[in-house]
Amino acid sequence: MNAAIMVDGVAYTPQQTMSLASAVSPFRGTYRNLGDAVAMLRMMGQEVVCATECVVGIDNGLDGAIVALAISNGDILHRTAMPTRKRDGKREIDVIALSKWFNENLGDMSQHAFVLEKPVGSKSVNAAKSMHGSYHAIRATIEVMGGKFEDVAARTWQKAILPKGDTKELSIAVAQRRWPDEDWRKNDRCRTPHADACDAANIAEYHRAQ
Repeated sequence: MNAAIMVDGVAYTPQQTMSLASAVSPFRGTYRNLGDAVAMLRMMGQEVVCATECVVGIDNGLDGAIVALAISNGDILHRTAMPTRKRDGKREIDVIALSKWFNENLGDMSQHAFVLEKPVGSKSVNAAKSMHGSYHAIRATIEVMGGKFEDVAARTWQKAILPKGDTKELSIAVAQRRWPDEDWRKNDRCRTPHADACDAANIAEYHRAQ
């Protein structure tokens, strides 16, 4: 990742920003969290600005994904599968892990554009409940952390980004063509691309290209 943070007019990577915060902090702490490091620098009276803004595409759902693109050139800066946890025997969005990921990778949430897919077209009542629950958990996390988001319907971004046909297969193909160096597998054990990550990237690219 290129320089992402401006501190008093000087560009730093997130790692350098955390090291700088550790060096100037009266507490001499070791910062592993970009959000806390930025907050400390600002408390010390330094001007801190997120210089590389992101557009963050979010494929809603428990098996969804999040991809952050640089607004300037569309490069993939960060990506993750949707963090989940089990509660009462059921999966749900892990909002603590989600907020930690946002904080560590994006820092000042107000500097980025978040695009969240609407929960429409579920195949069953239970699926609809799950999608709406996930949507509101993600939305609340973004808003509480100071970010602003826009909704997008699946058909809207798919019509703009994908040719006609099977949307999952086409989404993978479009993402692989747009970002040929990206390993789209969910993890090293997977043999096939993570279609939801491809969707998230294409959602972000749809918004970035408008």
